[in-house]
Amino acid sequence: MLFLRFEETIHKIMKVLMTLSLMAMFISTMLQVAVRSLGVNIVGTADISLLNMSFLTFIGVGLAIYTKDQIAIESTALFSSGKIRFRIEIISSIFTLIFGIVLLYVFIPFFMYMLETGEKTLELGIPVAFSTGFSVIGAVLVILHSIGDILRLIYRKKGNMSSEDGGMER
Repeated sequence: MLFLRFEETIHKIMKVLMTLSLMAMFISTMLQVAVRSLGVNIVGTADISLLNMSFLTFIGVGLAIYTKDQIAIESTALFSSGKIRFRIEIISSIFTLIFGIVLLYVFIPFFMYMLETGEKTLELGIPVAFSTGFSVIGAVLVILHSIGDILRLIYRKKGNMSSEDGGMER
């Protein structure tokens, strides 16, 4: 199951990047608060915080799909019947896949517009396309992880995969 191994590798990389991004956002925000309390301003901390917030938001959506930290999955645990739970999980994964495709459809033109206009942040001049690119990557992650969920559900239903082999329980 090469696809599921690829998905796991992407998850590990994104987890490290999200941790680094959260640390950068925390440090830049703390610097901003500390320096502003002295009555001065540090150039660029707002841009750094904004960039990291964008990264955490959109990449975090993809990771929430992978780790099953979403309300649709938590509600399926309420059903005791395995058949009903399987059907709800498949339907949920299909709707999540459709949601990811719609996100991609919306985000790509916005990203392309930002590339064409060359918009930049005010303080550091970071291209806004860099920030909006995270929305495209997040939509791709939603699609990727939804496909992975569907494959895991099908393989587990057929008995070809246990939860230890990368099944639904991570």
